[in-house]
Amino acid sequence: AILANMTKSHVNSPPTPAELQKIYRNIASNSEIRENLERISDAGSIVKYYSVDIRNMAELSAILADVRDSFGKISGIIHGAGILEDKLIVDKTESQFSAVFETKVSGMENLLNTTLHNPNIHDELKFVVFFSSVAARSGNAGQVDYAMANEVLNKTAQYYTKLRNGKNSVDNLYDSNGYDDKSSTDNNIGKCKFLSINWGPWEGGMVSPSLKNAFIKRGIDLIPLKQGAESFVDELCQCLSETEPYEVEVVIGASLFKEIKPDHDLNTSDSKTIDLKTDMKKTDITIRQALPVLFSREKILAFAVGNPSEAFGEKYSEFDTQREIARLPGPPYFFMDRVIKADAKPWEMVPSDWIEAQFDMPCDGWYFRAGHTDYLPFCILLEIALQPCGWLAAYTGSALKSKDRLFFRNLGGEAQIFKPVKRFKSEHIFITLTMRSKMTSVSHAGGMIIQNFDMEVLSGNDYIYKGKTNFGFFTAQSFANQAGIKKSTLHYTPEEEYTFTVSDPYVGSDTGIYPLDIKAHKPLTPEDVIEDTDLNITDGMPAKALCMVDTIDLLLPDGGKYGKGFIKGSKKVNPDEWFFKAHFYQDPVCPGSLGVESFLQIIRFYALKLWKYNPSTHDLVLSPHTHKWIYRGQIVPSCGKIEVCAHIKDTVTYTKDKHNGCTTKDYDNSNPVNGDKNGKITADGLLYVDGLCIYQMEDFTMELVKK
Repeated sequence: AILANMTKSHVNSPPTPAELQKIYRNIASNSEIRENLERISDAGSIVKYYSVDIRNMAELSAILADVRDSFGKISGIIHGAGILEDKLIVDKTESQFSAVFETKVSGMENLLNTTLHNPNIHDELKFVVFFSSVAARSGNAGQVDYAMANEVLNKTAQYYTKLRNGKNSVDNLYDSNGYDDKSSTDNNIGKCKFLSINWGPWEGGMVSPSLKNAFIKRGIDLIPLKQGAESFVDELCQCLSETEPYEVEVVIGASLFKEIKPDHDLNTSDSKTIDLKTDMKKTDITIRQALPVLFSREKILAFAVGNPSEAFGEKYSEFDTQREIARLPGPPYFFMDRVIKADAKPWEMVPSDWIEAQFDMPCDGWYFRAGHTDYLPFCILLEIALQPCGWLAAYTGSALKSKDRLFFRNLGGEAQIFKPVKRFKSEHIFITLTMRSKMTSVSHAGGMIIQNFDMEVLSGNDYIYKGKTNFGFFTAQSFANQAGIKKSTLHYTPEEEYTFTVSDPYVGSDTGIYPLDIKAHKPLTPEDVIEDTDLNITDGMPAKALCMVDTIDLLLPDGGKYGKGFIKGSKKVNPDEWFFKAHFYQDPVCPGSLGVESFLQIIRFYALKLWKYNPSTHDLVLSPHTHKWIYRGQIVPSCGKIEVCAHIKDTVTYTKDKHNGCTTKDYDNSNPVNGDKNGKITADGLLYVDGLCIYQMEDFTMELVKK
């Protein structure tokens, strides 16, 4: 009936097969659009769909006006409109050329003229993305119009990026409607980033079945829809998260560029920058290969909280029902979305090559609310780095090396943090972090397995965190014999006059008497969406969902092993805490990363008292530095009390030159809140559970920065 209705114009002759194919594709496309709209709505988003000839300025303006009425100011544009009329130049008509060229180029001009270049419109554009084509770089038989149009998109993105950086003169690039570039430069360009993605062919969209077969015959693979979408989101997030200069033109294909190989020694990305001479100038273009997903989030979750055989196959089926296996943490402490590379050999517990995983860090993640911060808490960063090591241990078949029930524990590590991870203050945006892990050595004796790993966390091509760590597989009997850390030089008993209640020297004589309880406030759990932000409630400390300290027991400004300060806090173990359920399934234990977090939280409290900063204007974040941690015990639901202490090694106030990045130490160590200054604080510490010392932290450095 649908076909009959759509072929009513063919009264004298039936439609040709080609016409039927075109009609069918229109029907299928409309059906797919409806399904996608329903899926978006079901996910809780408000969505509107408009159909317009993007070359028609009046119609486009009217639609964008309705969009602003419905959703407010426009903050982003993705220009993906395009049509094909493939014919050799000798056979192509002027109208066919114009239809292809103008859909891309006039459509782009109209979008920019109705937003960026209209002085009467005050949109807040953060990004403009052009969907260009690899044809713009390499050409393609029969696509002269398509190649030219897409290269115009590329050069326009380059132009606006240089204009944004003040490197181009303003010459009224698009002034056919009387709009002056100068007004848009003052208004919006400085805040808007341009990105042009030169796509290879996709499995769908403009690629018909016949065209797909033609690509296959030519040895050109097609980009899978899911991987292509993920690559787009990755590029957009990278563009928005990086400072200038960033990659304006990116070429993405499946295995279109066979010569590109991962360079693990350089920057660990399946990408490289090449120089191409164009008719305008020499331009840097990045070519990326759309990486396949080897293990999806669903498969990784199956190993964390489901049937291990669904993650790794039949060899792990005995752990589905008959035996228990060491797991990865489950939500909300689960930070792996996919494995994209596994050069290690499965089922062989030997030193391996790298595996690569990714985590799409949501900018509205619960840990930002719980920490009252725009910076990723260290406990989350540490888990992001360590969890691929646990996955690699399972991938190599470690659990099959013993008939006993084995428990997997981190034993310590040494790592360098290059820069803190800062979120965007926007919902529904995430930053993709890439994690790399490599098993460097393995020892197996006495029922125990010890594995050493190299680990890395990157954002784009930039290192965030890098170091070495070791894990062990232990039997239940091994845990019964744990002696803790006995010979640490950090064991410390304050002098007798300090063992009584002490007044806080920083906040006056009538307040700050220790022990001092930390106020519990919202969010109470990771699932809690309500956040208390009143400083009278928060006191600058994390919310209960992330707070690992109940009480500050002691603060000595001249105490500790280094005579520069000492602070001690404690927490009662609650067997119903959320992290016991998440870490791990069938093996509840407090994550070691949260133990380190408790140490950092008492340092935060010390800094709050030392510098008296306002948490609404300043934040204490991890400074670039190298640190160590040692674990020699565990916190389980049956434990009673956790105690954590920090010995302040150094506090430094310094001035940072905004122009050259150099720092000058202020030898008077004045308060960094006064004036344009920064402060750093470095500490060592220990953590005890029921009197037994089980964790040691060394050389952790935090920095006071303006928000």
